[in-house]
Amino acid sequence: MNPAAIASEPNHSSSLTYSVAVKQETEDSWTATALGWWDCKAEGTTREEALMRLNQVLAEQLAQVEIVQQTLPLPQRENSWLKVAGMFKDDSQWNEFIEAMAAYRQELDAELKEEYQQMDEVEQNHNSDGSAA
Repeated sequence: MNPAAIASEPNHSSSLTYSVAVKQETEDSWTATALGWWDCKAEGTTREEALMRLNQVLAEQLAQVEIVQQTLPLPQRENSWLKVAGMFKDDSQWNEFIEAMAAYRQELDAELKEEYQQMDEVEQNHNSDGSAA
């Protein structure tokens, strides 16, 4: 990885919005955990107290760290189809091959159409004999 490809800029936001998991442990015990933050958890006797303490814990941790945004370009993947694209452009038999393939496809389509028609006829005869489908 090229370290020069990573750009860091300080985040100068004046506020931080974060998700919190709040759980009532017992009748008078609550926990609040900041999702995605390392060991950022607080307890309180009420939901509000647990959330207030969590804000204090997080504020203390944020006072000791710098939050930066980083951008890392994704590696370019080679398109494997480009290796074979146009490989038959100068082949004198290519058009003949395409025409033969199209004719064969038409034969198969005609056979399938006939088979489906026969199936439909069998089903119609079965239904017209008074049998319920």
